[in-house]
Amino acid sequence: LGLYSCCSLIVSIFATKNGRKALREEGGIFKHWTPMSLIPIVVRALGGVLTALVHKYAGATRKGYALIAGLIMTGLTQSVIEGERLSSNEILAVVFVILSSYLHLSYPPIAV
Repeated sequence: LGLYSCCSLIVSIFATKNGRKALREEGGIFKHWTPMSLIPIVVRALGGVLTALVHKYAGATRKGYALIAGLIMTGLTQSVIEGERLSSNEILAVVFVILSSYLHLSYPPIAV
């Protein structure tokens, strides 16, 4: 998936007028980048490595509970960072996902 994204981005740079223009400008496509631009890149890369380690070493049940904990942490973090309470739709969605994940982990489908 990442390789496909890279290929499509490279093609779009050469295929579009703005992309070719950006390549000719001084500084190129990284003209407006700062060291702070690397933070989301590094965080996403570390998240990918962590995800791979979880898939390698944790069983399906642990992965399911990690998913539930991740949803709760994401909701709480979003609430704290944005300084807003979670909406009732967001809370209800988290409850449904947690409930369905718990039921799936507790009563997995029978292989036929």
